[in-house]
Amino acid sequence: MEVTDVLGHVFYALLVVGNWLIGNKKIWGFAFYFVANLGWLWIGWEIGMTSIWFWEIIFVALAARNFWKWRQDAQS
Repeated sequence: MEVTDVLGHVFYALLVVGNWLIGNKKIWGFAFYFVANLGWLWIGWEIGMTSIWFWEIIFVALAARNFWKWRQDAQS
């Protein structure tokens, strides 16, 4: 099994954990989700698939936006 394939599974697992944590109102879920999306961005770049890295740029931006929104809502 290639390293890229193994990392793909790891990053998907991080997405699952991140989504589960966010669903349980834990802010740490964003860290898992953000790292997983950055990992998929790297994988897309590494294997030359524009469809992966293009969408991962959007997902990373959404994760960052949602994290900041979460923090703002928690402080108010």
